[in-house]
Amino acid sequence: MDSKRSNTQHLAQHLAQQFNKLRLVTAISVSLLLGACGGEDVDTEFQNHLDRAKAYQGQGQYKAAVIEYRNAVKKSQGRPEVMVQFADVMNEMGNHQGAKSYLEALEGEDSERYYLELIETYIAVGKFQSAEVALDKLTEPTREKLLLQAELMTKTGKFDEARELYDRLLNNNAGDGRAYVGLATLEAMQGNYDAALGSIAKVTAIDLAYTKAKLIKAGIEITRDQLSEAEATLSTLLGELPTTDQMLPDKVLTLERLSYVLTRLGRSNEAYIYTKILSEAFPGATEANDSFQLALKDFQEGRLDEAKHKLEAVVRDYPGHARSRQVLGIISYMKGDAQAAAGYLDDVVDPETSSPLATQVYMATNLKLNEPKRVLDALEPTIEQQTSVELLALYGLASVSDKQYVKGEAALLKAAAIQPDNVRLQLTLASFYRTTPGADRAKELPYLEKAFEIAPTQRQVLIDVASHYVRASEFDKAKALLINNAKAHPDDYTANLLTGQFLAAQGDTGASDEYLKIALNNAEPGQASASAHGALGRNALISNNNSEARARFSAMVDAMPENVAAYAGLYESDNRLVGQETALTNLEKLAKEKESFSAYQALVRIALSNKNISAAERFYESAAKMDPDANEQLTDLSSRIDYAQALDYLRTGQLEKARDVAATSLVASPGNIRIVAVLAEVEIKSGNFNEAEKVLAQLAEHEQRLGYILPALRGDLALAKKDFGKARTNYEAAWALAKAPAVAEKLHRVLGLQKDEGARSAFLAEWYEAQPDNLLVMLLVGMESQQNGDVAKAELVYEALLKQRPDSVAALNNLGWIYYEKDDEEALKLLKRASELAPNSSAVLDSYGWVLHKFGRTSEGLPFLEQAVSLQPDNAEIKAHYEEAKKAL
Repeated sequence: MDSKRSNTQHLAQHLAQQFNKLRLVTAISVSLLLGACGGEDVDTEFQNHLDRAKAYQGQGQYKAAVIEYRNAVKKSQGRPEVMVQFADVMNEMGNHQGAKSYLEALEGEDSERYYLELIETYIAVGKFQSAEVALDKLTEPTREKLLLQAELMTKTGKFDEARELYDRLLNNNAGDGRAYVGLATLEAMQGNYDAALGSIAKVTAIDLAYTKAKLIKAGIEITRDQLSEAEATLSTLLGELPTTDQMLPDKVLTLERLSYVLTRLGRSNEAYIYTKILSEAFPGATEANDSFQLALKDFQEGRLDEAKHKLEAVVRDYPGHARSRQVLGIISYMKGDAQAAAGYLDDVVDPETSSPLATQVYMATNLKLNEPKRVLDALEPTIEQQTSVELLALYGLASVSDKQYVKGEAALLKAAAIQPDNVRLQLTLASFYRTTPGADRAKELPYLEKAFEIAPTQRQVLIDVASHYVRASEFDKAKALLINNAKAHPDDYTANLLTGQFLAAQGDTGASDEYLKIALNNAEPGQASASAHGALGRNALISNNNSEARARFSAMVDAMPENVAAYAGLYESDNRLVGQETALTNLEKLAKEKESFSAYQALVRIALSNKNISAAERFYESAAKMDPDANEQLTDLSSRIDYAQALDYLRTGQLEKARDVAATSLVASPGNIRIVAVLAEVEIKSGNFNEAEKVLAQLAEHEQRLGYILPALRGDLALAKKDFGKARTNYEAAWALAKAPAVAEKLHRVLGLQKDEGARSAFLAEWYEAQPDNLLVMLLVGMESQQNGDVAKAELVYEALLKQRPDSVAALNNLGWIYYEKDDEEALKLLKRASELAPNSSAVLDSYGWVLHKFGRTSEGLPFLEQAVSLQPDNAEIKAHYEEAKKAL
């Protein structure tokens, strides 16, 4: 067939195709066209542009057609009919993303033509779930709908259903070329090549689907290694394709396949001709893709810096290269730069079409940046059809973060149903039932038990299960679970380490050491070994075995030289052995010898804990000289020093100096919450309530970042103004955002000032549920229980408190009194210890002296009662105790 004849034939096909689509114009479109003929200026103007666009399109002058379509869209003020026709030509040119943008901008449009074009576009870009949703909007089983539905079924692997639809279409019209092409595609995908070729043979040369049929034929010939036949098919097709000013998708595919076939046949020079045509049609595309492939190889082989460098060059030269931006986003996320990751991934990630990894990283990044609505907006349209466990989980977490708890729960449950052995999902659901409003401990436990069944040696599983029991003061259950698990896995590092750490927290350092030594024997070098040595070192400190502690922390330093806690432990051991000054000198010497930035970090913190700010500043300077590029760590150290300095000025009443330090520090580190708290406290203590209000107003701009801190500061200000109602409201808001102990203490105090004992008691129970290990709340619960006559609970809580804090004077005193009331002489041991720890407390001395007297040891008790009276001579109860004991002698 000569070129002129082929161009004429394809022009006829093109016009037939346009006519076929125009038959689908809705009644609104018809009235629009009629209105244009009626003489309205605006309608006539846009219709003129539209007519010219169609004419240019029919002549293959797509550049001119696009200009006219844009003018038509503008002049018609975005009428749906015009937008749909423009999208149609963009799809024809292969610009499916552009078509998608135009079509998705048509909110509320529901014409048949619109949905057909939208479905075609979604299929082209791989948004199959969205295509299914749009297909459901079409109720009439028209040929166009059935063809698209069958194509979608083929794309999603529903071959039998697709074959039924194609057979149905061919029964209605035995010459339906698109149905034959669809059937051929389906057969080819299933490897039924002869059947596919049989369908292709029935497509006539004047059929709209002829080009697609020939491309499938060539693809089958290539697959069968029939390269000469494939060359003939493609060469003939290339000669038949019309000449246009834009390279259309069919021609691109023809050239790509022809170049490949010629290369395989050893005719590289001829292949180069077609490659060059493609290169000229899409300047830079080949270079960009080649660079991307090189970068991808670096990425896959773990050379992240090299990959990042290459990809940055691609994105710089070709900003729209989506795959490069996606991989750059993934690399940024892997390096911990969530902000950069979000920047690269914005606008190039679609959950339906992007790689699972890019999608997950994008969603996780937005969650990390506290942008749950972005995750919800991206996943919402297809979440009902979503089967990816990772995306369902991310959607669930985003919903919970956005306080849409019902949605979050449903998504997490669906994910867990799909993948019931996914440990992270089980833990996430447990966390959901533990932390969301209406927390249900009974619902939490089954998910923890399932996680434990799946992964009994996983660290987070063991922590969460044990914590579940600890929160309810069921220490024996937690202990039994961990010990039994360690015995069941005698060679497992994690199971034994966590058991040892738990027993140490319960005060049983002897048993703890046994499990920690087993863990150490099974530890990998590095972090694992360092953790075991560190835990053994802390036990040794508790047991006052300081030489053993020093040896352990020294081994910890060797195992992980950059572990700040290792140097802190080494200092504490030396401090007990040789004194504070020598210990500090030894650690500074070690820091210089090892050139350890981490050692200097420890020195700064130690100096601050000793309230030696000048020494902390000196150690900071040494750290900055050693590693001036450690920006994040240096900023943290500087902020700690500023905080300590400001706090020191605050304590000594030097409010102006405290204000200056805080203000200067906030310029360098605006997110430093501790400094913000100091600055607010300065203004409050100064009585500058108006200035404090201004500070809080400025901080309101950073409300998301500050979290609970801002309402807590507002509560502090209200409390200083004695506005207890407002203070309570703000502290309650802060508590709802984060269960911070400092907030709990203030809220508990305000409720007491309001004399709302019911609310105070209810909040104390909530606080204890949230923080059962908090020493203050344990003490308060014990005291309240004791006052209310629930001695059994008070005893349980005091005993648990003393396991964590053996030197708690209040717990020793109160528990001693409970034992005394039970006539248990164990009371004397507790009260004696309390009196040793608080030799100037009249209440403690009175308790010990009185109990000695009551147990018949009046001569021993009288001196304590006498000292108690001298410390508090106006206390009638103490005085009565003393007088009674004195008379008994």
